Amino acid sequence: LSGALRLDILRVKRQWLLLGNYNLVRSDQDQVLNDGFGHLRYGQELGGAWSWEAFAQLQYNRRLLIDQRALLGTGPRFQVHDREKLDLAIGLLVMYEYNELGDEPDLLFRHDYRISTYLTAQMKLTDDVTLASTSYYQPLVDRLGESRLSSVNALNVRLGQHLSFGTSFAITYDGLLASL
Repeated sequence: LSGALRLDILRVKRQWLLLGNYNLVRSDQDQVLNDGFGHLRYGQELGGAWSWEAFAQLQYNRRLLIDQRALLGTGPRFQVHDREKLDLAIGLLVMYEYNELGDEPDLLFRHDYRISTYLTAQMKLTDDVTLASTSYYQPLVDRLGESRLSSVNALNVRLGQHLSFGTSFAITYDGLLASL
């Protein structure tokens, strides 16, 4: 069972983004995959190329031993390049992170602050082909060596007026999970 949701509300100076997904795969009585994710983001244009963002996120992923992860963050975003063929932006946010990690009875509870930097790009290669990429670097404020790196990349090919083909690739390294 798998499902995904994306809702964009775009106003002149404000944007809302709601993302969600859920995956459950079972083989006999074993859960091979069980994860869920919800993300809400608000952006307010400040003038020029600057805007301010705030977000909240909930996540769980049994395969990665994440019983629960909750994030709250805020910070500025700078639009480096905004043209029809290339859209490029960087962000520098501060976020609070609550984690419940591991398995019972050794469940680990963590409360941390992270810096969340990101680079996002969308390139229109042709009228029908678009490449999008967002990469994050998120070190802990008090232990910069314990960081999280992630990247999500997607290719979309329009095959007609009502049909397109899309594929994506995501990779994540989490220094906190690597230490468990």
